[in-house]
Amino acid sequence: MSLKFRIVFSVACAVLVGILFLSYAQSVKAQAQAMRSEVLSKYGGEIAQVAVATNTIEAGKVIDSSDIQMRDWVAELVPQGAITDANSIIGKTLTVPICAGAPLSEFNFREAGSGIEVPKGMVAISIPLSDKIGISAATLPGTSVAAYATNDSGTSLISANVLILASGSKQQSQSSVLTLAVPVADVEKILSISATGQLRLVVPAEDVSSLPDKKKEAPDSVAACDVTEQQDSNAE
Repeated sequence: MSLKFRIVFSVACAVLVGILFLSYAQSVKAQAQAMRSEVLSKYGGEIAQVAVATNTIEAGKVIDSSDIQMRDWVAELVPQGAITDANSIIGKTLTVPICAGAPLSEFNFREAGSGIEVPKGMVAISIPLSDKIGISAATLPGTSVAAYATNDSGTSLISANVLILASGSKQQSQSSVLTLAVPVADVEKILSISATGQLRLVVPAEDVSSLPDKKKEAPDSVAACDVTEQQDSNAE
């Protein structure tokens, strides 16, 4: 068997495999279209175009064109408030997560703070959510956090009893906001520190029972009596 024959035979096999693959793909596509037509026929043949998630989207994600696509959907199965205009949600922040392939609706973009329950003895406040605050918009509601103030002189604890209620975006400005439940005594301090951009939030682990107000610093000098006592101890 000559080299030329082997090359021609290999090319012919490759072409045959390609043809078989295309034939199989077309057969699968035809079956899917047939099933879809059967479903449409079953529900009266009426369809509507809705925005569908191309991938699983977590809460806090700002929607872009790669996250959604318009797809035909059985009209009878379209969820209430379904998004029918993809451009209307591009740039908005998702507040309720959604799985890949599911239609998006207004429910996925409900405003932060709607329908939330504030714990007793606390007050709900909304603050801007920026990259510098220390946590992301994907932090789940119900997460306990501690609030710190940072400035040139150092970092100090404002409140160790803060609860995340919701995160999302304002419909008009599209700026991200974070809704917190804070003790009444700490409301004024947290709002004022947030206004200066010096607020930082941290998420303690479950085994952290208390947080220090500030770090301990080494003493500038050692008392003379302490040095004397240490020398006597070494001499013995």
